[in-house]
Amino acid sequence: MEILRAHVYLLQELPVVHRNKYSDNLVRHAIAIERTFGLLGPMEWHAVQSAAIRTESQGINDEFNEEMFEGLARTSQNALKNIVRSAHDTIEQQNADGLLLAIDEMKQSCNNCHSLLPKSVAPDLWGPLPRK
Repeated sequence: MEILRAHVYLLQELPVVHRNKYSDNLVRHAIAIERTFGLLGPMEWHAVQSAAIRTESQGINDEFNEEMFEGLARTSQNALKNIVRSAHDTIEQQNADGLLLAIDEMKQSCNNCHSLLPKSVAPDLWGPLPRK
């Protein structure tokens, strides 16, 4: 998760601080985020269920079911693809606003899922996260 976080923070800073000096790295970091996320999650539904059952907390929120999980997973995967597209657009159009928005959407997609699970199963990636 630290690697994912490092790539995200670098991607947020490169277009703002260095403008075009390291523009090729924008796409490289965007791809690294997508690949790192692919290694970390989203976990399969049965893994989420069994991990939540093993925690000391109440387990998974009753409203959090497999269909909801699949929807949240698709949203996260689409958000990651949008980061890669936005990185390319940033280089071509010299405008980082879309990339920064795509990063925020990806962070929110992570939080949408993590907030429904116990902290021991899904830690806070982007700062303190209220649990549902």
